[in-house]
Amino acid sequence: MISQEQGKRMNAVMSKIEKLIEGGHLIEARAALDKIAEKIPGDPEVCSMMAIIHILEGSFDGAEDLLTEGLKGDSFHFDLLFNLAYVNEQRGQYKTANMMYSKACTVARDNTQKQNVEAALNRLKELDDSLAVENRAKIVNFVKAGMDSFLGDIIKGLLDDYWVRKIIVGDFKQIDEGMEWADICWFEWCDELVAYGSRLPLAQQRKIICRLHSYEAFTDYTQKVTWTNVDKVVFIAEHIREYVLTGCRSLASEKTVVIPNGIDVGRYPFRKRNNGFNIAYVGYINYKKGPMLLLHTFYAIHKRDKRYKLYIAGKYQDPRYELYFWQMAEELGIAENIIFEGWQEDINQWLEDKNYILCTSLLESQNLSIMQAMCKGIKPVIHNFVGAREIYPDQYIWNTIDEAAEAVISGVYETGEYRRFVIANYSLESELGKITGQISELLSFRRIIDRVKDILESKEQPAELLHKNLTVLIPNYNRGRMLKEDMDKGLKLGNQSKMIVDDCSTEETEQLDFINNNKEIYNADIIWKQLNEGLAESRRTGLQKIRTRFTAFVDDDDMLLCIDGEQALIDIEKLNNEYILMIPRYLLNFSNGVIELGYDRNCYKDRSAAEVLKNIASNSEIRAMLAGGSIGCTDILKVHSSAKEFRVAEDFVMLSRLLSANPEMKLGTTQSLVHIRRTSDDSLSKTLSSHKLALGLIAQCVACYHCLQLGIASKDEALEWMNNRAALIQKLYGYGESFETELMAYLTGEISEEVFVHFLKLQGLGISNNLDKLAPELRKMRSIFCNKPKTMYSFKEQEKPVLVSIIIPTFNRKDMLKRAIDNALKQDYPNIEVIVTDNCSNDGTYEMVTNNYKNEKRLIYNRNEKNIGPTLNYKKAFYEIAKGDYCMTQSDDDYLIDSTYISKAVKMLNENSRLAFVFAGYYYNHEGKNKVYRVKPNYQSIINGEEFFINYLMEKYPYMPNLCTTLFRKDIAHKIEILKCDPDCLAADLTILLRLLLKGDAGFIDDIVLTYTLHKDSLSLNSGTTIKSKGDNYNEKVLLTAKADIEEMEKIGDIAHGMGKFSREELDKWFIFRVFRYMYWRLNETVRTKQEAMLLLNYLKHEYPLLLDTLMDVAQNRFGEIVLEERS
Repeated sequence: MISQEQGKRMNAVMSKIEKLIEGGHLIEARAALDKIAEKIPGDPEVCSMMAIIHILEGSFDGAEDLLTEGLKGDSFHFDLLFNLAYVNEQRGQYKTANMMYSKACTVARDNTQKQNVEAALNRLKELDDSLAVENRAKIVNFVKAGMDSFLGDIIKGLLDDYWVRKIIVGDFKQIDEGMEWADICWFEWCDELVAYGSRLPLAQQRKIICRLHSYEAFTDYTQKVTWTNVDKVVFIAEHIREYVLTGCRSLASEKTVVIPNGIDVGRYPFRKRNNGFNIAYVGYINYKKGPMLLLHTFYAIHKRDKRYKLYIAGKYQDPRYELYFWQMAEELGIAENIIFEGWQEDINQWLEDKNYILCTSLLESQNLSIMQAMCKGIKPVIHNFVGAREIYPDQYIWNTIDEAAEAVISGVYETGEYRRFVIANYSLESELGKITGQISELLSFRRIIDRVKDILESKEQPAELLHKNLTVLIPNYNRGRMLKEDMDKGLKLGNQSKMIVDDCSTEETEQLDFINNNKEIYNADIIWKQLNEGLAESRRTGLQKIRTRFTAFVDDDDMLLCIDGEQALIDIEKLNNEYILMIPRYLLNFSNGVIELGYDRNCYKDRSAAEVLKNIASNSEIRAMLAGGSIGCTDILKVHSSAKEFRVAEDFVMLSRLLSANPEMKLGTTQSLVHIRRTSDDSLSKTLSSHKLALGLIAQCVACYHCLQLGIASKDEALEWMNNRAALIQKLYGYGESFETELMAYLTGEISEEVFVHFLKLQGLGISNNLDKLAPELRKMRSIFCNKPKTMYSFKEQEKPVLVSIIIPTFNRKDMLKRAIDNALKQDYPNIEVIVTDNCSNDGTYEMVTNNYKNEKRLIYNRNEKNIGPTLNYKKAFYEIAKGDYCMTQSDDDYLIDSTYISKAVKMLNENSRLAFVFAGYYYNHEGKNKVYRVKPNYQSIINGEEFFINYLMEKYPYMPNLCTTLFRKDIAHKIEILKCDPDCLAADLTILLRLLLKGDAGFIDDIVLTYTLHKDSLSLNSGTTIKSKGDNYNEKVLLTAKADIEEMEKIGDIAHGMGKFSREELDKWFIFRVFRYMYWRLNETVRTKQEAMLLLNYLKHEYPLLLDTLMDVAQNRFGEIVLEERS
């Protein structure tokens, strides 16, 4: 394969040549193409352009030769096929041209190519009205290089009836592209190719065949394939099938079939033979082929008659075998009678003078070389390898070396019988017949598609079901027009009784009124909901009103057709006996007038509910099983119809609960009904968001719980399934793994339910303060994974707990402020004061606080007469208002999410007098990126203050504590003067923590306790607004904050030196690194414009020039080229 860079250069050259051709410069174009053809002969693109030149010159024979040559490299190259069709059209060979145009149409990449093909086919139709587009099924064969030797005859045998292409896979992307093209995907080996292909979402919409020979059975590939998505597994031999099924329980035996390799007997001409002295061995020399047994068997034959010779057509796969082989041949005295002739391209010719073919293998699926020799009339001498007696007659098989020698020297020689055996049992015709039979069965959906197409084009009417005890349940929202049109055409199960539940539509309601007013026509009742509560609740509402024995599900934008009324009645009556659901086998997708297979759900046929539950839990896919036209017993469905909080994945949750409650019952599939799903950009399944993806992962968790509860999965399996699904969602949508981390943290007890609920709210899941309303299974599953009791923090009654002051500075954020206050007041610690210090807000903050908290004695509200800036506002509250021995700062846009945190932090401070403060982990809610990050470093519980001070933001301590999680001692804070900093500082939180670390150690509580929010109005993103004086130039104020912060860090370094904590050299290095990290943060995250960045970079240029180059790159990555001013 050529590299990407070579490909680009090639494309550029070909583009120039194309322009030469378009300009009529054919000689120059030919010369350029000749040069390329010398380097890459047979290249499809080169052949195509050369052919065009020949066509323009009127040389159709030359064009045909080039086009045919190019198709050897790519048999489905659009230009080659189209141009070859054109050549045949010009010659009057219209049937061949029609076939070629039809084939080209399957790989047309854009509308222009499709229109060109359509025009060509129309031309041919005018010339010969018997011609029609050849709409054959498409089969793609995937195989690795050098492993396609068994495919040639199969492909050749399928070419007359199907469009068949072979892809030699060197890049997994080729599998994506090939599967997108094909109807049937044939994977020649059970290897990494099918493991990859079966995991793709598209695998559920394509028919997949995997052929398993023998070696794969003894690898772990069989455990890596998603067998649910594989429709048929073709084994070469029965004993291989039995072995694989024993060790691979996820592969259903009904999906498997044994089709031995077929021999094209015409390639191996027969002649009558007799006993002779030439013994053939064909194949590799490796452990599987029994090379030691081969030597000793031939030795035994040679010992009885030295005229015998052993001819070997093969090669060594391990040099150790070669060394041993020839050493033993010399020792045994048979070296001169062994003729090693290497790998043979023409095995037929090589076998011509042989009398016997010897097999000493341990295990084979079939051993084609034996059958090839038998076709020629050569006697087989076959060791009793595993499975041999299932393939060959007993008279050809030996157990002992003496039996083998006897078979050669004295045995009967029936040359004609050997060939007749192969023809009768292993002919190529027989193999192809069985393969085409399997393909025909897999393609039965195409007949259904043709029928549905005729119905949708009004060429045919759907069959009527006419079941007196069945109601079709249809939730509707704003699709009244489509609903009425479908019902007029009988596309919602004909005239069967219907229950429509309108979920408070605001559009197209007049069509619903018409249906409601004409019940004799539509046979439908309508429930009008006054509140939109989602699809699941609409279904539940409808089910409570249905009085018939059975209910069928279909959505307002989908269709449910009856194909065979009599069979449908028979299938439905199976319900409530041993079947819980009857599902249309085929779900078809309908988009822009095109009907394609969506799912073949035959994999669920006659499977127990428990089996299906495990299946859907493990791969998180239900193939639209419930909403996709399923029919069930109304009374059973009613019990399991509630999933109100799930606006997506509601079917998954309902189905999981339904299956779990009825594990022994079966699911049935029927071809008498077909479900058609309209797919468009506004379909619910196509409009994905983070909260919908999150609900999907929770839904899978529900199914996993029910598997655990039934004992059909282990805890490790359930965790693996959920992690695998999250990884797939992450790969597809860039979301999933972070959510799964928190879900797992909740299930295993790392985070509390309270914290997890807050996390879910950050994902857009508007749930109450516990999980029961969303999914009670989550709490039950947590009890399986985590049985540790909740720690309660209590304080001795005779000791009054120390007072904790929570200081919340605020300005014009009344809604966020209320959230911060409410969560502070929820703390279970018994002695707190919450101080709100308002910097003269004018957004109604005063009214909000006084109206909501006038009776809250723990709340102290202070309002400044004017805005004095955030630092001074906090300073005033800390020094003048706070009375607590321990203090905590809360930003008004952040909030506590663990109501036990203050209790835990106080306990830690009380028990460790050396601690200056305690901090914890938090969620970083980046609203701009719509992402939530977990910040909970792997720190020890007690961290030496000086070590933390000198090493923060380095490898050992990559994160500095979030001040809003920090509970600190007020007396230490006073001593170290934590707020003795310039009011212009932006990073006062950092300088507070650094000062505290100089007076004591830090305690770390390994919990998530806070949500820190970065939003468009955050102070760090609007640094110029923190300074309320010094003019109106915003950019200058941005620079002032940076200068103030850097000067404050320098002062702190001086304080540390003065305290004798560190040497001057250590602190100088420390300071320069802190300046670098600080300015990196400002340039990478907080500055908003190029002008702000230029001011900071100019400051660096003049004050810290050694840091400039690296930080310049940071800024230019965000804002483009930046030119700094020269010093005057």
